[in-house]
Amino acid sequence: MTVTIYSKPNCPHCNIVKNQFKKYNVPYEEINILQDADALKLIKSHGFTAAPVVTDGFDSFSGADAKGIDRFREKYGA
Repeated sequence: MTVTIYSKPNCPHCNIVKNQFKKYNVPYEEINILQDADALKLIKSHGFTAAPVVTDGFDSFSGADAKGIDRFREKYGA
């Protein structure tokens, strides 16, 4: 299963999530929503209005949500 982080450059909350995932060895794919209009439409269609949006296709969260980060760390971290 792939974890995807929909992010944008210079986003403090995006950086927090990516740094936590790196710290706990959570593998992820990053998609820049400012360079990928389809990705931006996708996350908006799911009701998200702020970056980052993190999803594995079944579970998702937005922002630097500590509970969301912990859920994904527990599922995918080393």
